[in-house]
Amino acid sequence: VLTVVFVSVPLFIYKARKPHWKDPAVTDFAPFTWEIEDIHPGVINPSDKATHTLHNAK
Repeated sequence: VLTVVFVSVPLFIYKARKPHWKDPAVTDFAPFTWEIEDIHPGVINPSDKATHTLHNAK
């Protein structure tokens, strides 16, 4: 009985969703960091110095 409830409730919500929940005209998708071209998905450098200068400044 619980299996039927846990399977049917999300399917009902999916079927009853309103069309304005997803606007196809909106293109404000934010890609993941590894999907952005020419950017290394490593450590973020929050300072104004380049990463190689931070490594050499001991």
